[in-house]
Amino acid sequence: MKRVLVIALAIVSIVAVLRSLAYMCKYLFDSLQDASSYGWSNFTVIPFLLVLISLLVAVIFVYHMFVKPILVSKRLRNSGISSIGFITSVNETGTRVDNQPMLQVGLEVIDERGNLVTMEMKEVFSLVDLAALQVGEPLPIIYNKYGDIGVDSKPDTKKLQDAIDLYQSQKDPNGPTYNERVEMREYGVRILATIVELKPTGEKLDDKDAVIIAVEIPSHSGGEVKTVSKKTYLSVSMRQYVRLGGLIEIMYVVGKEEKFVIINPLKRDIL
Repeated sequence: MKRVLVIALAIVSIVAVLRSLAYMCKYLFDSLQDASSYGWSNFTVIPFLLVLISLLVAVIFVYHMFVKPILVSKRLRNSGISSIGFITSVNETGTRVDNQPMLQVGLEVIDERGNLVTMEMKEVFSLVDLAALQVGEPLPIIYNKYGDIGVDSKPDTKKLQDAIDLYQSQKDPNGPTYNERVEMREYGVRILATIVELKPTGEKLDDKDAVIIAVEIPSHSGGEVKTVSKKTYLSVSMRQYVRLGGLIEIMYVVGKEEKFVIINPLKRDIL
């Protein structure tokens, strides 16, 4: 429906531009005829220039609002590279299309070589999608060597998750490695564990505090409860969920319980 509306608006705009062009040509022709009949002193170019300027403004508007997005979308489909971007900033541009805001989004993108590069894009987002556009959140994107970038509407889910694991392992060197994250997602067991020890170490990483956390992991077979501990970093928002004697959801690979990870209850991600 949205695509049909955009095409309809583009057609209406093009028709308006063509009508303006026809009017301008008719005016110029009539003015030249009058000038040849009554003298060139009666000829003035001001109305002609006004029409020409209006026409140029209309052409520029139509190109940027309708033609350019279509060309960019076509280039991205033909030569685009799918990847994942992590939002670093979200700002309004003041432009709305079909009552939906166009936003300027700053991103840290994992390029085809696995490097983090800074990119920026302007995209129209639906009102429903606005709540998900938070700093730090992943966004599937597609880009090319010409500098075009847009949201990938049909991302490869597995490739997307691999990119997220790679990014998070690079951003948090004290957390699970990339291989550990992949193994955890493929073979990990989720379970509720009891926190039996929570000891701050005094270390900090950005806005996170380091703690030694020990948990009791119940056995699936009804055997003995296993207690394991590790050092992890907790953000301010996570501290309200991690309390001595409380329950937390963790994930671990059987036989490697000491490398358990905490499931972030806010983002359903691993720490």
